[in-house]
Amino acid sequence: MPDKNSHTISFLRKRDWIVLTAFIVAVAAGFWVYREWIGPEIGLGRIEGNMKSNLPLRIDPNKTLVDVKYERNHSSYWYIVNNADQFDPQETARQVQNGLCSDAENLRAIKEQGFSYEYHYKTQEGRALAEFKVTTCPED
Repeated sequence: MPDKNSHTISFLRKRDWIVLTAFIVAVAAGFWVYREWIGPEIGLGRIEGNMKSNLPLRIDPNKTLVDVKYERNHSSYWYIVNNADQFDPQETARQVQNGLCSDAENLRAIKEQGFSYEYHYKTQEGRALAEFKVTTCPED
């Protein structure tokens, strides 16, 4: 005849396995939520803060980066152009897209994750010169 205590021990062990399995599932789900939703936002917030602490940042003799915004699947950049007569919006858009798409990490973000990059160029007086968004890269 089985001992009453051995049945209780067996039941507790089975219950412990259920609790342990539930705990592992909860931890894994929590890690996934952090990695997919919370973690990137915290990391992007740090990057954005670090970047903003270095602004304004002269990019070349005619352009100065004055603001940035990093979001989960999108980043935005605002520039001041010193001499609008020396600024070519189409050439700037082409150069920016080529630069982004030539970087393996940016290329992967655009193609696999649907990441986009938005650019705004204005004069010192606030007149808009160009706005464009890079959402695709040309095929090789």
